[in-house]
Amino acid sequence: MSVMNSEKPKDPVSSLDEKFLAQMQTLSTPEEKLRFCLDSMKEAISQDKIPNFKQFWEVRRLCLPLFKENLSSFVRSSLWNEFLELTTEARKLKEILDEQSSFTLEQIDLALTDLEKDIALLQENKLEVPRAKLPDESRALKESLPHLADLQGEINLFNTLIARQSSLRKELMVTEMRIRHKNKFFRRISKIGDFLFPKRKEIIQQISEEFFAAVKSFVENHFQNGEILHAPYYALKDEVKAIQSIGKNLNLNNKVFSELRNLLSSFWDKLRDIEKDRKKEFTEKKAIFVENKQKVQELIDELSPKLADLTIQDADSEIDKIFSFMKTVELGKEEVRELKKQLAQFKAPIEEKKKLEQEKRIQLEQEQQKKRLQEIEAVKQKINECFNKSGELNVESLQSEIKEIQSKIETLTLSKFEKQTLDRSLKPLKDLLIDLKEKALLNLSEDDLKSLDSLNQVLAERKKRRQDIKNQLEIYRKELGGSGFDFEKAMMYREMIDTEKERLEKVEEGIAEIEEKISEIEGG
Repeated sequence: MSVMNSEKPKDPVSSLDEKFLAQMQTLSTPEEKLRFCLDSMKEAISQDKIPNFKQFWEVRRLCLPLFKENLSSFVRSSLWNEFLELTTEARKLKEILDEQSSFTLEQIDLALTDLEKDIALLQENKLEVPRAKLPDESRALKESLPHLADLQGEINLFNTLIARQSSLRKELMVTEMRIRHKNKFFRRISKIGDFLFPKRKEIIQQISEEFFAAVKSFVENHFQNGEILHAPYYALKDEVKAIQSIGKNLNLNNKVFSELRNLLSSFWDKLRDIEKDRKKEFTEKKAIFVENKQKVQELIDELSPKLADLTIQDADSEIDKIFSFMKTVELGKEEVRELKKQLAQFKAPIEEKKKLEQEKRIQLEQEQQKKRLQEIEAVKQKINECFNKSGELNVESLQSEIKEIQSKIETLTLSKFEKQTLDRSLKPLKDLLIDLKEKALLNLSEDDLKSLDSLNQVLAERKKRRQDIKNQLEIYRKELGGSGFDFEKAMMYREMIDTEKERLEKVEEGIAEIEEKISEIEGG
């Protein structure tokens, strides 16, 4: 990049040109000429504009010979004092401006040095480049988007650096300083520009080509031989809008931007033509939709007055028939929505009836369950009453009570667990009945006692009882080992097993007692 000319355009009053001299020649007296020169000096260092020290000193040199001209002492003294004051003011102003220029020079140098450091880090790939944030609604560019965002991030960084470089150039152009210093700064700024502008142009070219290739691939993939492929036209319209939104956030060169606009515009026109055709087709179908809707409406109107007299099942069946008929005819979304709304209104009271029937059924089941549990509890209470008055009962009466309880149990609807619980409660009564029978046999007379038939009968009864207990124990063990009972049921089964074990021990003792008596009789 070439160094821009740092010299200011020539100002008409920045030097003693012919116009100034000609105007001075029109003045006749030395006093008028001095007044004219002093006014020019005052204007040159005026605060309203940038001081023109070159004009000031040149006019000042013209003043000195004029003071030697024929002037009154009063006029000469007055004008001389004014001359000295302007000279002093100009020198002070020059000192102030020199200080300001020195400070500005230092600040520009610091800013330029900082920019040069960033450029050096960028060239060494050590400067962090943040990824640009791009709209992510496009599905077609989903895979390309991360790399495009990286490239745009680089461009954004270059834009920032270029903005800093341009800002320094503008500041330098309006800053008063020695021309050699200004030229030195311009050379440094130009060197930075020689790196930034070509590099940015290169990245812009790269992002332009990649973005255009991705968009072109999208268009070719969905538009071939005048036909739209792979997606509905309204989805593709949204995709085109998403691509355009991304393009607005990218720095693209003019050529690619123009080609891209033509490509998307052409594709958009095709989509718009298809949309027009679809709308035309829909308009033609609308008449068919209305006609078919009327057919369904007739079925609904025919069913409406009969609904109150139909059972829930029949009403459901009739409504389902209308739904099935709707599937056999062409209907638009609006027509389907309106017809379904009417059928839903028919369904509402039917569903309410179903709900009420369900509630009644649940209530009836709860009442039946409550009654069943009460009957089970009554059986348990009957068993406890019999057991409590067992001392007052003989074999016949106890046997009658047990038979009555068993008959009641058979009439109940019981779960397996409930039946096992009642059987468990009944077993102590059965054991008591067996004990009464055995005592009746054992309390016979001495002669009868010697009868081995009686003792063998008792022994057989007890052995049968022992086998029944063993069988029941085996059932309980299998139930406990093979089922995933909760804690409460598992504890109950263990308690039942322990009870059966106690019964088994008692029966074993009774068998041993009978066998001992038989041995005594046989040995006696």
